[in-house]
Amino acid sequence: MRTAILSWRGDPLRQLPALAWFVVFSGILQIACMSALSGIVAVQLKDASGTCLLNLDGDVCTFCYVTTGVSLLIAGGVCVALLMVDYTLIKPLHDVIVGSSLFLAFWQFTMSLTIQIRGDQATDAGYPGTGARKAAFGMAWTSMACSLIMAGGTCLLMWLSRPKRRKPTRSGQAVPNAAVPPTISGRCR
Repeated sequence: MRTAILSWRGDPLRQLPALAWFVVFSGILQIACMSALSGIVAVQLKDASGTCLLNLDGDVCTFCYVTTGVSLLIAGGVCVALLMVDYTLIKPLHDVIVGSSLFLAFWQFTMSLTIQIRGDQATDAGYPGTGARKAAFGMAWTSMACSLIMAGGTCLLMWLSRPKRRKPTRSGQAVPNAAVPPTISGRCR
C-alpha cells in the first residue's frame, strides 16, 4: 500500500509528491481542454461576420475567451506552486492555493453551465455548428471536472501537509512529536 497515491498508514508526507503530481496532471489536462475550447470557439463557432454561433443573442464567445484566460493563469499558477515549493514551508500560501483552486472550480462550473444552456438554445434555433458546440460542451465539462479534481486534490494536499500537533498524555504534559520540534522553554524527555 506504500505505492498508492494516498496511504493512511505510515508517514503521509512521503505520499505528497505523488498526490501533487496527480493534481498537476489534472491541471495540465485542464489547460489543454481550455486551449482546445478557445480554439473551437475561435475557429468554428464564429462566422465571417463575427457573430458568435454559441448563443442566440449576446456574446458567450467573449465569455469563453475571458474564462479561458483566467483558467490558464490560475491552473498554471497552482501547478507551478505545487511543483516548486516544499509543502511544509508554504503555510502562508495554503489559503491562496486552495482558495484559487476553489474559485477556478466555481468559475469553470459557471462557464460550463452557460455554454450548455446557451448552446442548446442555439442548436434548437437551427444555428450551424452543432458538432462544434457539442465539442465545446465536452471540453467545458471536462475542464470543470479537472478543476474540481484540482481543487479537491489541493485541499487534501494542504490538509496532509499541515504540521502535526502534540498529543497530551494522561499527566497533562505534551509528548514531543517528530513533526513539531520542542521549544526552548518546553519540557521534553
